[in-house]
Formats: sequence, structure tokens, C-alpha cells
Amino acid sequence: MPFFKKSRFTVELSVANEGEAFFALYQTMTQAFVLIPERTWSYVLSDPVAPADPATIDLLHEQGFLVKDGVDETAVFENWKQQYVHDFGTVKSKVLVTRKCNNRCRYCILDPEPKEMAPETALAMDRFYIETIGEKSPKKV
Repeated sequence: MPFFKKSRFTVELSVANEGEAFFALYQTMTQAFVLIPERTWSYVLSDPVAPADPATIDLLHEQGFLVKDGVDETAVFENWKQQYVHDFGTVKSKVLVTRKCNNRCRYCILDPEPKEMAPETALAMDRFYIETIGEKSPKKV
């Protein structure tokens, strides 16, 4: 049976609810969240040889809260980062119509006090999206 340890990407916060102690666990890479009794979490971390509930261990491992002993989490993170950065399966976009711009769009034409987006800029934005969609062929936009 493999030994497990807490992932370095697991954030834990102790919370109390009606006198019972729990840990809220958040996994920063998988974005998984779980509320687990403090006793169970402490037992899982302190006794890797004889866990109380194999199904709990499996769930915590699947969600990334626990990793097998000896796993290089730096390599796991680098692999995840490369997949995340280069994943164009979905292209998401948000156009803010307020005047609070961070001037970071690739098509940006800086204007210190724009009152509205010029038709030319809107067309440039449309061209940018159409070109990106054509290049990356996402499954979802």
C-alpha cells in the first residue's frame, strides 16, 4: 500500500461548526475544496500505514490533497503549468465597458481618457479574436 503525504499545494484552515472542529482544505492547482473533520484529517496525516477509511484516502488523493510519498511536486506543477498556459481548448474573453482599463490587451491603442471604444478599435478586437480562434481551433469559445 502506498504512503501518502499532504500536497504542498493544499491549504488548510481550521474551522469550528457547532462545537465540532473541521479543516477546510483547498487545493490550489486542482481548485478542489473539501470540509473534513479535524480528527479524520489529523489521522490521515499521522498514520499513513493504517488509514481509517480507504475511500477517504482515495478521494483526497484524486482531488490532489494527498500525494504519494516520493512524488516530485515541482515536476507535477511544471507539467500542470505548461498544460494550463498552452490550453486553448476554450478561449474566454471579457470586454470591460468601464473606463478602468489596465491597457494590457494585445491590440491596445492607448488613450488616456477614452470616452468610448472607436469603431476601428472594436474591429481590431474582433479581428484579434477571429485570428486567435482560427489559429487555436478551440472546442469552446
